[in-house]
Amino acid sequence: MKKYLIAFVTLFILFSCKEKIKRYYYDSGELRTEEFSIKNNDSITYFKKYYKNGAVLEEGYLNNDSVVDGLMKIYYADGTLMWKGEIRNNVIQDDYKWKWKDCIKDRLQGVEIEGNPKELICGKSYKFRIIIPDLHPQFFDVVDVNYKSIHNSSDTDFYPYKFTCKEYMGNVFRIIFMDKSGHFIIGKSEYIFFITPSKKNHIIKFDELKDDNVLSVKMERKFSDGTTDTVSVYR
Repeated sequence: MKKYLIAFVTLFILFSCKEKIKRYYYDSGELRTEEFSIKNNDSITYFKKYYKNGAVLEEGYLNNDSVVDGLMKIYYADGTLMWKGEIRNNVIQDDYKWKWKDCIKDRLQGVEIEGNPKELICGKSYKFRIIIPDLHPQFFDVVDVNYKSIHNSSDTDFYPYKFTCKEYMGNVFRIIFMDKSGHFIIGKSEYIFFITPSKKNHIIKFDELKDDNVLSVKMERKFSDGTTDTVSVYR
């Protein structure tokens, strides 16, 4: 009898501690957000936000002030991880965010172009994204050689950047990084890279690059304060 009584009490506790779920919807009817209270006092809430296509947009934790607090992940609409990291009281915890050279060396995984083409056609437009899942997207941006934004406003859920392939060899782009004051530094904290109209695999991951299948160019730039910066450019 005691065995059955213990089992009944255990089931009662489990059901009484069951997550409380709140759901919110887009005006068009699709599920937008789910919130799961995972403690009896509702001090911690696990949440998921969704794209209209049903894919997860972001997931993480809220504290009892409804402020993001804990591990969080953000995704593109096809499920590719955009960013993961710690947020404490709505503040991104990232020692790398002002150290752009370390971000490039340790975190940049490469460039992904829509459709994964093996050859680029001059005059044709392409959409792409930069994969740096350990650096929050608010800390960097991608611009063209003239520092003009190349954001693809019509398709940011999948490929937030867009360019038209040029007739010359290299389509030059810059990843620019935010400084501690919250501004993007033009001309100094940047990483230059090529997307080229060749049959070479231009989407190869940067940590897999080999000297025999990539064009490496060293660019040395001097600044008014007397400092010199050397940048490696890849094709």
